[in-house]
Amino acid sequence: MAKKVLILFLFLPLLVWAQANAPTERDPVLNGFFVHSVIYEGDTIPYAVLPSVTCVTNRVFKTNRQYQAWNRLKYNVKKSISLCYPRCS
Repeated sequence: MAKKVLILFLFLPLLVWAQANAPTERDPVLNGFFVHSVIYEGDTIPYAVLPSVTCVTNRVFKTNRQYQAWNRLKYNVKKSISLCYPRCS
């Protein structure tokens, strides 16, 4: 009987220590954030919804030719983007 009690007291701290380190059901996130995710063909794909960003600046041109080249570039980019979107969807 004394041996059983002695063995119990020797292993009791180990049992308590093992239970103290058990993971909780939901640990808090430290230095991070939650993201949405989608399950696609068995794989979990995380994604984050980002807000729209508009970058606008006042451009200063040295010559009228630079201004015209800039306008032509904007026109070509907008035209190519509008042609791409119907084909991508």
